[in-house]
Amino acid sequence: MAFRANVKLHQRLFYALEALGKEKDVRARVFAAMHREGKALDSVKARTEFLTPLGLEADKFTQAYHSCGVQTKCTQTEKLSEAYRIDGVPALGVGGRFWTSPALASAGQRVSEIESGQRALATVDFLIQRLRSGKA
Repeated sequence: MAFRANVKLHQRLFYALEALGKEKDVRARVFAAMHREGKALDSVKARTEFLTPLGLEADKFTQAYHSCGVQTKCTQTEKLSEAYRIDGVPALGVGGRFWTSPALASAGQRVSEIESGQRALATVDFLIQRLRSGKA
């Protein structure tokens, strides 16, 4: 979900890496750079300079980043978040009909973040079972 302009850039980064088959390989490094080391990675140049030493070819990354396929995935994600009326993250959509989040799954109860997340996942499991059984 991309609620701010810089997050849209990060969303595009994710889909470009996914298109190149490299997302799983560099996910932890990108996360650490942004969230532990404070690197903005808010431009294609900054991303390319960061990713090249990790084995990505600059031209291939730039091409994927600006590709129609990546743009389509970003647009689909935006439309999906609007359809679910998601107003924050983390949030989980189920079968195009339901959504939940740790906050929603623990509404009105004082629980830890971990327990809130576990409740949200349990809710998702329940909803998936309902959809599969035809009871939803």
